[in-house]
Amino acid sequence: MKKIYGIKECFMSGDVAAQTGKLFGDLWHKLDGDQYEESVGLFARRFEANGFDLGWFQGKACLDAGCGGGRYTVAMGRLGAREAVGVDVSEAGIADARQRATGEANVRFQVASVLDLPLEDDSFDFVCSSGVLHHTTDLDKGLDEITRVLRPGGKLYLLLYGSGGLRWAASGALRPIAQDLGYDFMDAAIAGSGLPANNRRNFLDDFFVPIVTFIDWETLHGKLSARGFGTIERWMKGRFDHEASPLLQREEVEKMVRIFAAAKSKAESADAHVLGLAEKGLQEAESYLSRIDELIAAHDEGRIGADELEREVIGEGNHRVLADKS
Repeated sequence: MKKIYGIKECFMSGDVAAQTGKLFGDLWHKLDGDQYEESVGLFARRFEANGFDLGWFQGKACLDAGCGGGRYTVAMGRLGAREAVGVDVSEAGIADARQRATGEANVRFQVASVLDLPLEDDSFDFVCSSGVLHHTTDLDKGLDEITRVLRPGGKLYLLLYGSGGLRWAASGALRPIAQDLGYDFMDAAIAGSGLPANNRRNFLDDFFVPIVTFIDWETLHGKLSARGFGTIERWMKGRFDHEASPLLQREEVEKMVRIFAAAKSKAESADAHVLGLAEKGLQEAESYLSRIDELIAAHDEGRIGADELEREVIGEGNHRVLADKS
């Protein structure tokens, strides 16, 4: 596994979980009603795309481990779960989730860490942990915890960042620059770039979350096998986001160019140091965009195949995994 560390204040405070919770708690509530409902619906769309019978959720006890604003907890509740429980370290995120889930009688939330779940062994038929463990201090402990609370015969849905790809390389190069410019400055730059609220959440996440861990598929498969999971499927369908194609991945890096172009414009009224940082960020983002364009041109001209283009630009993408506990 490969880790990228960043945010300086986090390690000064010594509390990674608190900083991560604070960051995400500030991001989720920015989604308007339509954006939130779209994110709730994504759960069912992705499961259906991979041939999963949504009727399976009827009467099941479901856990959303690291629920954020509760979108997938709500989704499982609406699919007929007997109970859908969402836990997250962010008090602000849980407060937002509770407000969003008003009227959902089978949905409840509590503040807790996925690394120390205050839940009984073998108590859930289904555990979802989507985009969470790669932001914790101990991915293995998180896997142990979600395995512990899942009943034998139950199902785990897991999303973790895979290795490789130019989009993540660009984000990694820009993280220290964004952190030197500061959260408020970058938040204003993203707003100035004209990107929508869900993009604001994504990029502030990428630039400021304290820990980002990437794991290759072979390593992840081994970790799940060692914890007693039998059938382990890596879902390749239902990529409704930027990893659906190299061209969509290019759009993500182009958005980084827009963000740092807005940062440069904002920095022109600041001191030379801030302007220099913004210019450096813009140059870095443009260099990654240029590299992607070179690869796309090489593909269009027949010099590389589609598989090589996808491997170079997207890498492994996100690991979306459905696994059965033996």
